[in-house]
Amino acid sequence: TISDAVVRADEVRLEMARTILTAMLPDATEAMRTAYARIGQLVLIGAQAQRPDDAAEVAATFNQAAERIEALVRSHQTLLANASPQDTVFIFARPASGARMPLAAQRVQVKDLPYRFTLDDSKSMSPATPLSSSAQVMLGARISKSGDAIPQPGDLSGQVGPVALGTQGIALEINEVRKP
Repeated sequence: TISDAVVRADEVRLEMARTILTAMLPDATEAMRTAYARIGQLVLIGAQAQRPDDAAEVAATFNQAAERIEALVRSHQTLLANASPQDTVFIFARPASGARMPLAAQRVQVKDLPYRFTLDDSKSMSPATPLSSSAQVMLGARISKSGDAIPQPGDLSGQVGPVALGTQGIALEINEVRKP
């Protein structure tokens, strides 16, 4: 049918745009490239006027990709000898400059490492300062034997950054011992 042909043509244009954007934006996340390609497709075929829901869908996809960080946390093997599988691992993002209070955090255990995670506004510490309120953050992870969120001497930690929101594929390594 004609509508099936239009849908197939849209899919071909979307894939072509995604391929071009992948070459032009090698550091962009897949979700961001897809959103940019979809925006380009909508503009090219005038779909924004014909299908307003598509424009809202594209905006939501783009915003979700731009307001989160995806990473992998792991511990340096020699440091793992100082931790037990039940020790708490705190993963957090704090502003790259300014306050040291984490914007977003997640808790797992050493037995979960290496652990792939996503920090976004749903994991924010306070609704007044969501993760999306900061363009760049420092990512950190800390193994706590006590399970306490307040850092203690002997805790194992690591950090990386500054990192822009929307980044994915970051490697965060726990590689140092907190001094007394």
